[in-house]
Amino acid sequence: MRVHKLILLAPTAIVAVALSACSAGSGGGGNASNPPPAPSAATSSAPASGGAITNDPCKVVTAEEASALAGVTFGPGTEETTGSASEPGARCTYGAGTLNVFFVQLGKAADAATAAAEWDQERAKVDDAVTQSAPAGLTINKTATDISGLADKATVVSGTATLSGQNFAATTIALLKGASFLGFGDLTVNAAAPTPTAMEAQAATSLNRLP
Repeated sequence: MRVHKLILLAPTAIVAVALSACSAGSGGGGNASNPPPAPSAATSSAPASGGAITNDPCKVVTAEEASALAGVTFGPGTEETTGSASEPGARCTYGAGTLNVFFVQLGKAADAATAAAEWDQERAKVDDAVTQSAPAGLTINKTATDISGLADKATVVSGTATLSGQNFAATTIALLKGASFLGFGDLTVNAAAPTPTAMEAQAATSLNRLP
């Protein structure tokens, strides 16, 4: 995934979670109300309150902060490298393999002008992002809202879906600060996702931790 596609994560993530949950069945994925910690390999602990400048996505949004947003208790996040040599990125995942998954994605474009141009291209695709990947019977309601005054560019996307009697929800926020991208979100099954207002408040804190 190229880092500028962060803005598309909310609608497509709903589809991915729906497909995963249905294939796993009602017994898979752990406990949505209290998911087990993510795997211990390549985990990262939280910084002190406020946080320092960092490129670690698990410190840009800490386990405690993700837990407060999601209404569950997450263990340490699992970090992985994403992107490419020209557009490096990193992702932190809390609650991997459960019915409540919180992700944090960082990325960086070559320069601010390139980042802004890529953002505008991908923002135009949000409304059609689900069409090709949605399975038959999946009903999705989503809202994408651009936010001013938070970063150079920012969009919060929230949505719900129903498939085979299960309810899915997601709220994600994508932000552009210069050449740097930040996106994070919560994807749930049979539970409410965080409110856009709560995500915006966390974004204001997390943006101050970016280089």
